[in-house]
Amino acid sequence: MKVPNYRKKNVRRATKRSKRQIKDIEMKKKRDGGEKASEDKGGKLRVVKGNKKKRQAITRAVFITAIIVAVILITANFLLPTGIGDFITGVKYSLSSGEYPISLVGGDSLLSQKQGSLIYTLTDTNLEVYSLGGKKALSSAHGFSTPVIKTSPTRAVVYEQGGKGLKLYGAEKLIFSKNYEDNIISAGLSRSGAYAVATTSKDFASKVTVYSKNSKMLFEWSSSVEIVSDVALSPTGNKLAVSVFSSQNGQYLSKVYIFGFDSATPLYTTEYKGSLIYSLSAQSNSGIFAVYNGGMDFISWGKFKESKFTTDYQVRMQRGTNSICALASSRSNDKKDTKITTFSSGGKQLFEINWKQSITDFAVMGDKILILSDTSVYLLDKNGNVLKKGDAGFGGVSVQAVSTEKAVVVTDNSLISVALTATK
Repeated sequence: MKVPNYRKKNVRRATKRSKRQIKDIEMKKKRDGGEKASEDKGGKLRVVKGNKKKRQAITRAVFITAIIVAVILITANFLLPTGIGDFITGVKYSLSSGEYPISLVGGDSLLSQKQGSLIYTLTDTNLEVYSLGGKKALSSAHGFSTPVIKTSPTRAVVYEQGGKGLKLYGAEKLIFSKNYEDNIISAGLSRSGAYAVATTSKDFASKVTVYSKNSKMLFEWSSSVEIVSDVALSPTGNKLAVSVFSSQNGQYLSKVYIFGFDSATPLYTTEYKGSLIYSLSAQSNSGIFAVYNGGMDFISWGKFKESKFTTDYQVRMQRGTNSICALASSRSNDKKDTKITTFSSGGKQLFEINWKQSITDFAVMGDKILILSDTSVYLLDKNGNVLKKGDAGFGGVSVQAVSTEKAVVVTDNSLISVALTATK
């Protein structure tokens, strides 16, 4: 009789139970997640699947970060007027500094305009661009005998008035240049980088062409009788304002047209009988200021709402920022009797000061006015009180506001920094 091998069966049962227990433990580890430790044959602890999960988490984080950065860059290029590049350039020069005084290339400074942290100065030979801190961004020969400059927060256009040449600049470089078949009357820039050029025409009295920031033609309008005097574009570059003039009954008849780009029929028209429009200013984001002999009108881009300002004084100059506009006018027989009237970006009159000295140039800085008069710079409050004064020396032709502590004066051939100190 054969005796059963119970011990062997028990061992097999024990082995099967051990395998089931190990399997149950591993399944529990998977359910619990995280890093679980076990002993290897050497009795040392090792991490089960922990490193793999860590690598997966890092990969996911990198992937998500890349997507977020891409979305930010795409959104920035869509929302910023001319893209992320010009924005970065602006930020760079707002933080940069150099040394004053600065020698300008050319014999005479013709016009200076401030946009953000940059000062664009047009000389008889060059376009010179410097930061408020004195850092050079650009020095470029324009090659024009009768140059005119128009600026926006992102670009500058220099053209030869009565000639055929035009150059479009960024803060650091020449972007585009062109010679037109007809003579250029005027040009305008939008915040978006779009620009408009008014020219004479062989077939018409004058013509206006609008281009995108990449110099692709967007719109064209011609007039058979009226002559264009100035042009301006809305901040988004989707509306065009044109000032024109003609003769009626022996006197000037001026008009302002506002166009969309889907029709040559104006969206809005207003007339100025007996007046000649000097300029259209599109510095405000809300609308345009039309400056003429006798006053200045505001016309909104949206509903074409008008507000009018008239004066018996002779209009001399208009200055401003995107939030405030100011008009200086003097008595025709006394240039030392000047009024500076300020307006909000929506055309509402804010405050007016009287200035009883000569005035070469002025700038607006919030509720304060900066005046260049002879060899001095004065900082005035909204009531006309002199708060601070600085020595500008001889030869000043333009002034730009930096802060309540400092101004930049443009002379015939240099930029100088002027410290403003409190008056006693």
